[in-house]
Amino acid sequence: MKQKLRIFVTNTVARVAKKIGIGISIGEVSLPRPFALRLHTVNLTNKQQDIIADINQIYIQLYFWQSLFSFSFVGRTTISGIHMNWAAISMKPIEFHELKTSFSSRSHRKITFSVEVGNLLAVAQLTNTRNMAELLLDFQKVTWDDFMIAFGNNVYFDYLKQLTSNTSISIIALLRKGKNKKQFPFFNAKIQWDGFVLTTKEGVKETIDMPFLQDALHLALKKKGGKNIEYISYSQIPEHFVRAVLCTEDPNFFQHAGVDPSFVGLAMHTNEKSRAFTRGASTLTMQLVRNLFLHYKKDLFRKAEECIISLLLENYYKIDKQDIFELYTNIIEFAPNVYGLSQASHFYFGKSFSELTLTECLVLTYIIPRPKHFFDALLLQTEQLRTNLCQHIQSFSVIMLRKGLISAIEYQLISYTIIFANPFETLVLRVDTTGDRVTSDNR
Repeated sequence: MKQKLRIFVTNTVARVAKKIGIGISIGEVSLPRPFALRLHTVNLTNKQQDIIADINQIYIQLYFWQSLFSFSFVGRTTISGIHMNWAAISMKPIEFHELKTSFSSRSHRKITFSVEVGNLLAVAQLTNTRNMAELLLDFQKVTWDDFMIAFGNNVYFDYLKQLTSNTSISIIALLRKGKNKKQFPFFNAKIQWDGFVLTTKEGVKETIDMPFLQDALHLALKKKGGKNIEYISYSQIPEHFVRAVLCTEDPNFFQHAGVDPSFVGLAMHTNEKSRAFTRGASTLTMQLVRNLFLHYKKDLFRKAEECIISLLLENYYKIDKQDIFELYTNIIEFAPNVYGLSQASHFYFGKSFSELTLTECLVLTYIIPRPKHFFDALLLQTEQLRTNLCQHIQSFSVIMLRKGLISAIEYQLISYTIIFANPFETLVLRVDTTGDRVTSDNR
């Protein structure tokens, strides 16, 4: 009987896990009481058969009720001895002594569940109808100290580890996804943190200000092995560059509070289509945070830390938007060991940043998401680069014109001859004015 039970449970769980690319093995299965299940020594593996999590024990208990009009069930799960070494989640191992979950449902369309780690509690409600699925998340009275007790080992930015606070915040987030695959998911969140105060463990209220961030910028550049040959203040940044970056990287920069909910929906839509973590929903503030304080490995915890620091910078420490854009302009990477607009202008175009044309600003915005790839492709003069760069200039110049960010005259004067400095060659992009296709030549 026990052997049959173990085979049934293992096979059932394995089928579910396989759908998301995870392998699972279970050491022992037992039934300690009716409608209860205990799994011992559970291991999760990735596609390379590496162990990404090992769990000492999982205890599951179910309760069922049936009336004349409805059927409902309640379940409780206690997971003990969790050690997770999953690169997609965190670059550092995650360990929990115990994690508790509960779930309940009175219909197949709605289920409520909760997750409890230490003193942290999250409650979620999942509603599934014919036309859409909706997830409501509620984090009530989360304190900084409770968060650090649970996840402090995985925090990368050392500054955060020295902070303490027993004041709480509450977060309510809504994610809605239509069943039509062409529909973008909708995401929004509300954070309440009135009276929230962070201090050092000695009771001193620390402040992050522009001098702190500028020092962090110089330290980050030194660690990266690069340098910024000339620090540019916001008032010195060419208006074309500001508008082009906002258009291509973060259109709602001056409206959002560090994290843009619309970006989250767009990222989920893109990642769902590609079945990979290809888009990260990063605002300019989040990109700045990553460059100043964090690492470049893609994992969910780094993304969460980006969000936390970005929200703190804009809402708690009240860093001005123009200051954030200024810092971003001076640290963004454009090529190996080439950081900041000033150095990029000399490196690619052999001129001062103040002399950049609209076309050259658009070229630089094309580089921002892919600096190393662009550098290699430009040296090799790949056809793919020439085609993509031409399409980028065409599409975003049209968007800038429609938004009133450039005039009709400026649009007409956009050049498709890109004169790069040595050792790069000049690119002459031949634009198909019919709009049916884009081709390019190299000279």
